[in-house]
Amino acid sequence: VIRDALRQITAAGKYFTAATGRQMRADQMAETGFDEIDMYNVNMNGALIVDNKGQILRKRSISREFLRALLEAFPTLGFEFHGPEHTYVRISREAFIEEFRNRPAPPSMPPMTEEKRNAMLDRFLKKTRFDQSDETIAEQEILKINYRTTDPRERACLNAFLKKHKAEATNAPFDDDGYEITSHNVNKGEAVAWLAAHLGISEDETAVYGDGYNDLKMLEHFTHSYATMDAVPEAKAAARETIGFCADHAVPGHILMTLKEEK
Repeated sequence: VIRDALRQITAAGKYFTAATGRQMRADQMAETGFDEIDMYNVNMNGALIVDNKGQILRKRSISREFLRALLEAFPTLGFEFHGPEHTYVRISREAFIEEFRNRPAPPSMPPMTEEKRNAMLDRFLKKTRFDQSDETIAEQEILKINYRTTDPRERACLNAFLKKHKAEATNAPFDDDGYEITSHNVNKGEAVAWLAAHLGISEDETAVYGDGYNDLKMLEHFTHSYATMDAVPEAKAAARETIGFCADHAVPGHILMTLKEEK
Protein backbone atom coordinates (compact mmCIF):
# COMPACT_ATOMS: atom_id res chain seq x y z
CA VAL A 1 0.00 0.00 0.00
CA ILE A 2 2.71 2.46 1.00
CA ARG A 3 4.94 1.73 -1.98
CA ASP A 4 2.01 2.04 -4.41
CA ALA A 5 1.09 5.39 -2.87
CA LEU A 6 4.68 6.63 -3.14
CA ARG A 7 4.80 5.65 -6.81
CA GLN A 8 1.65 7.70 -7.43
CA ILE A 9 3.11 10.66 -5.55
CA THR A 10 6.37 10.71 -7.49
CA ALA A 11 4.59 10.00 -10.79
CA ALA A 12 2.59 13.18 -10.16
CA GLY A 13 5.85 15.13 -10.22
CA LYS A 14 6.08 15.61 -6.46
CA TYR A 15 9.11 15.06 -4.24
CA PHE A 16 8.83 12.57 -1.39
CA THR A 17 11.24 12.45 1.54
CA ALA A 18 11.39 9.98 4.43
CA ALA A 19 12.45 11.92 7.56
CA THR A 20 13.49 9.32 10.11
CA GLY A 21 15.67 8.77 13.14
CA ARG A 22 17.15 5.72 11.41
CA GLN A 23 19.59 5.50 8.54
CA MET A 24 17.98 4.01 5.45
CA ARG A 25 21.04 2.27 4.01
CA ALA A 26 21.01 0.81 0.51
CA ASP A 27 20.49 -2.77 1.74
CA GLN A 28 17.53 -1.77 3.89
CA MET A 29 16.03 0.24 1.03
CA ALA A 30 16.36 -2.82 -1.22
CA GLU A 31 14.84 -5.22 1.33
CA THR A 32 11.80 -2.99 1.81
CA GLY A 33 11.39 -2.21 -1.90
CA PHE A 34 11.92 1.51 -1.37
CA ASP A 35 14.98 1.45 -3.62
CA GLU A 36 12.51 1.43 -6.52
CA ILE A 37 10.97 4.73 -5.35
CA ASP A 38 12.39 8.06 -6.50
CA MET A 39 12.70 9.42 -2.96
CA TYR A 40 15.04 11.44 -0.78
CA ASN A 41 15.99 10.60 2.81
CA VAL A 42 16.50 12.79 5.87
CA ASN A 43 18.21 10.28 8.15
CA MET A 44 19.33 10.25 11.78
CA ASN A 45 16.93 13.06 12.73
CA GLY A 46 18.52 15.34 10.13
CA ALA A 47 22.21 14.58 10.66
CA LEU A 48 22.41 12.91 7.22
CA ILE A 49 20.57 13.95 4.05
CA VAL A 50 20.68 11.63 1.03
CA ASP A 51 19.38 12.30 -2.49
CA ASN A 52 17.27 10.06 -4.72
CA LYS A 53 20.41 8.40 -6.10
CA GLY A 54 21.78 7.47 -2.68
CA GLN A 55 24.39 10.23 -2.70
CA ILE A 56 25.08 12.19 0.47
CA LEU A 57 23.99 15.82 0.21
CA ARG A 58 24.86 16.92 3.75
CA LYS A 59 26.31 15.55 7.00
CA ARG A 60 26.49 17.06 10.47
CA SER A 61 28.82 15.21 12.82
CA ILE A 62 29.00 15.17 16.60
CA SER A 63 32.15 16.88 17.85
CA ARG A 64 35.00 14.64 18.97
CA GLU A 65 35.25 16.67 22.17
CA PHE A 66 31.69 15.69 23.06
CA LEU A 67 32.32 12.05 22.14
CA ARG A 68 35.34 11.86 24.42
CA ALA A 69 33.45 13.53 27.28
CA LEU A 70 30.51 11.11 26.91
CA LEU A 71 32.73 8.04 26.73
CA GLU A 72 34.68 9.13 29.81
CA ALA A 73 31.57 10.02 31.82
CA PHE A 74 29.76 6.73 31.06
CA PRO A 75 32.40 3.99 30.66
CA THR A 76 29.98 1.06 31.04
CA LEU A 77 26.88 2.10 29.10
CA GLY A 78 26.05 0.34 25.83
CA PHE A 79 25.76 3.27 23.45
CA GLU A 80 25.47 2.70 19.71
CA PHE A 81 27.60 5.20 17.79
CA HIS A 82 26.26 5.61 14.25
CA GLY A 83 28.47 6.85 11.41
CA PRO A 84 27.65 7.31 7.72
CA GLU A 85 28.53 3.68 6.93
CA HIS A 86 29.02 1.77 10.18
CA THR A 87 27.88 1.56 13.78
CA TYR A 88 30.48 1.25 16.53
CA VAL A 89 29.90 -0.45 19.91
CA ARG A 90 32.06 -1.35 22.88
CA ILE A 91 30.59 -4.82 23.37
CA SER A 92 31.28 -8.09 21.58
CA ARG A 93 29.21 -9.55 18.76
CA GLU A 94 27.91 -12.27 21.09
CA ALA A 95 26.92 -9.77 23.79
CA PHE A 96 25.22 -7.60 21.20
CA ILE A 97 23.13 -10.52 19.92
CA GLU A 98 22.08 -11.47 23.45
CA GLU A 99 21.21 -7.86 24.30
CA PHE A 100 19.22 -7.50 21.07
CA ARG A 101 17.20 -10.67 21.65
CA ASN A 102 16.36 -9.55 25.21
CA ARG A 103 15.60 -5.98 24.20
CA PRO A 104 11.90 -5.13 24.62
CA ALA A 105 10.28 -3.51 21.62
CA PRO A 106 9.54 0.21 22.08
CA PRO A 107 5.92 0.60 23.23
CA SER A 108 5.29 2.89 20.27
CA MET A 109 6.21 0.18 17.74
CA PRO A 110 3.75 -2.44 16.45
CA PRO A 111 4.49 -6.10 17.29
CA MET A 112 7.21 -7.58 15.07
CA THR A 113 7.30 -11.13 13.73
CA GLU A 114 10.29 -13.31 14.53
CA GLU A 115 11.25 -13.25 10.84
CA LYS A 116 11.33 -9.44 10.73
CA ARG A 117 13.18 -9.26 14.03
CA ASN A 118 15.86 -11.64 12.73
CA ALA A 119 16.15 -9.63 9.51
CA MET A 120 16.67 -6.48 11.58
CA LEU A 121 19.34 -8.22 13.66
CA ASP A 122 21.09 -9.39 10.50
CA ARG A 123 21.21 -5.79 9.20
CA PHE A 124 22.66 -4.59 12.50
CA LEU A 125 25.32 -7.29 12.50
CA LYS A 126 26.44 -6.43 8.96
CA LYS A 127 26.89 -2.72 9.65
CA THR A 128 28.25 -2.92 13.23
CA ARG A 129 31.88 -2.92 14.33
CA PHE A 130 32.23 -4.73 17.67
CA ASP A 131 34.77 -4.62 20.52
CA GLN A 132 35.67 -1.03 19.74
CA SER A 133 37.83 0.89 22.20
CA ASP A 134 36.83 4.34 23.38
CA GLU A 135 39.86 5.76 21.58
CA THR A 136 38.76 4.20 18.29
CA ILE A 137 35.17 5.37 18.66
CA ALA A 138 36.26 8.93 19.46
CA GLU A 139 38.20 9.10 16.19
CA GLN A 140 35.23 8.13 14.00
CA GLU A 141 32.82 10.42 12.19
CA ILE A 142 29.75 9.91 14.37
CA LEU A 143 26.41 11.42 13.33
CA LYS A 144 24.10 9.98 15.99
CA ILE A 145 24.26 8.11 19.30
CA ASN A 146 21.48 5.76 20.39
CA TYR A 147 20.76 4.35 23.82
CA ARG A 148 17.69 2.99 25.61
CA THR A 149 17.14 2.81 29.35
CA THR A 150 14.32 2.91 31.88
CA ASP A 151 16.70 3.10 34.85
CA PRO A 152 15.90 6.35 36.74
CA ARG A 153 19.48 6.85 37.95
CA GLU A 154 20.96 6.36 34.49
CA ARG A 155 18.41 8.74 33.00
CA ALA A 156 19.08 11.37 35.63
CA CYS A 157 22.84 11.21 35.01
CA LEU A 158 22.44 11.28 31.23
CA ASN A 159 19.98 14.17 31.36
CA ALA A 160 22.31 16.17 33.61
CA PHE A 161 25.23 15.47 31.27
CA LEU A 162 23.26 16.55 28.20
CA LYS A 163 22.08 19.71 29.94
CA LYS A 164 25.69 20.57 30.74
CA HIS A 165 26.68 19.98 27.09
CA LYS A 166 23.61 21.50 25.39
CA ALA A 167 25.82 23.80 23.33
CA GLU A 168 27.38 20.71 21.72
CA ALA A 169 24.62 18.12 21.44
CA THR A 170 20.86 17.64 21.54
CA ASN A 171 18.63 14.67 22.35
CA ALA A 172 15.45 14.10 20.32
CA PRO A 173 14.21 10.55 20.95
CA PHE A 174 11.17 9.01 19.33
CA ASP A 175 9.75 7.92 22.69
CA ASP A 176 10.27 8.24 26.44
CA ASP A 177 12.77 5.39 26.89
CA GLY A 178 15.19 6.37 24.16
CA TYR A 179 18.15 8.66 23.67
CA GLU A 180 18.89 9.85 20.12
CA ILE A 181 21.79 12.25 20.44
CA THR A 182 23.02 14.39 17.56
CA SER A 183 24.99 17.59 17.12
CA HIS A 184 23.31 20.59 18.74
CA ASN A 185 22.30 22.10 15.37
CA VAL A 186 20.50 18.99 14.06
CA ASN A 187 16.74 18.46 13.89
CA LYS A 188 14.26 17.21 11.30
CA GLY A 189 12.62 20.61 10.83
CA GLU A 190 15.83 22.38 9.86
CA ALA A 191 16.92 19.45 7.69
CA VAL A 192 13.66 19.24 5.73
CA ALA A 193 13.69 23.02 5.27
CA TRP A 194 17.29 22.80 3.97
CA LEU A 195 16.36 20.02 1.54
CA ALA A 196 13.29 21.91 0.30
CA ALA A 197 15.44 24.97 -0.41
CA HIS A 198 18.04 22.74 -2.11
CA LEU A 199 15.30 21.41 -4.42
CA GLY A 200 13.85 24.86 -5.07
CA ILE A 201 10.64 24.19 -3.12
CA SER A 202 9.11 26.84 -0.88
CA GLU A 203 8.13 25.96 2.66
CA ASP A 204 4.50 26.75 1.82
CA GLU A 205 4.67 23.99 -0.80
CA THR A 206 5.95 21.49 1.77
CA ALA A 207 3.80 19.19 3.92
CA VAL A 208 5.24 17.18 6.82
CA TYR A 209 3.88 14.27 8.87
CA GLY A 210 5.02 12.98 12.25
CA ASP A 211 4.13 11.07 15.39
CA GLY A 212 7.14 11.07 17.75
CA TYR A 213 9.13 13.41 19.93
CA ASN A 214 11.83 13.64 17.27
CA ASP A 215 9.21 15.14 14.91
CA LEU A 216 8.33 18.13 17.11
CA LYS A 217 10.71 20.65 15.54
CA MET A 218 9.55 19.63 12.07
CA LEU A 219 5.85 19.84 12.94
CA GLU A 220 6.35 23.25 14.57
CA HIS A 221 8.40 24.58 11.64
CA PHE A 222 6.00 24.03 8.75
CA THR A 223 2.54 25.48 8.16
CA HIS A 224 1.27 22.28 6.54
CA SER A 225 2.04 19.84 9.35
CA TYR A 226 0.06 16.75 10.32
CA ALA A 227 0.22 14.30 13.20
CA THR A 228 -1.44 10.89 13.29
CA MET A 229 -4.05 9.95 15.86
CA ASP A 230 -1.59 7.58 17.56
CA ALA A 231 1.12 10.24 17.84
CA VAL A 232 2.48 11.36 21.21
CA PRO A 233 0.39 14.22 22.66
CA GLU A 234 3.19 16.74 22.10
CA ALA A 235 3.31 15.92 18.38
CA LYS A 236 -0.44 16.38 18.03
CA ALA A 237 -0.15 19.72 19.83
CA ALA A 238 2.71 20.84 17.55
CA ALA A 239 0.95 19.87 14.31
CA ARG A 240 -1.58 22.10 12.59
CA GLU A 241 -3.94 19.17 12.07
CA THR A 242 -4.45 15.58 13.25
CA ILE A 243 -5.29 12.84 10.75
CA GLY A 244 -6.00 9.08 11.06
CA PHE A 245 -3.95 6.19 12.42
CA CYS A 246 -0.59 4.96 11.11
CA ALA A 247 -1.89 1.39 10.91
CA ASP A 248 -4.61 2.59 8.54
CA HIS A 249 -2.00 4.19 6.24
CA ALA A 250 -3.30 7.65 7.13
CA VAL A 251 -0.20 9.47 5.85
CA PRO A 252 -0.08 8.12 2.26
CA GLY A 253 -3.88 8.34 2.14
CA HIS A 254 -3.82 11.99 3.17
CA ILE A 255 -1.13 12.82 0.60
CA LEU A 256 -3.07 11.14 -2.21
CA MET A 257 -6.25 12.96 -1.14
CA THR A 258 -4.35 16.26 -1.25
CA LEU A 259 -3.10 15.48 -4.76
CA LYS A 260 -6.67 14.80 -5.93
CA GLU A 261 -7.86 18.10 -4.44
CA GLU A 262 -5.14 19.96 -6.37
CA LYS A 263 -6.50 18.76 -9.71
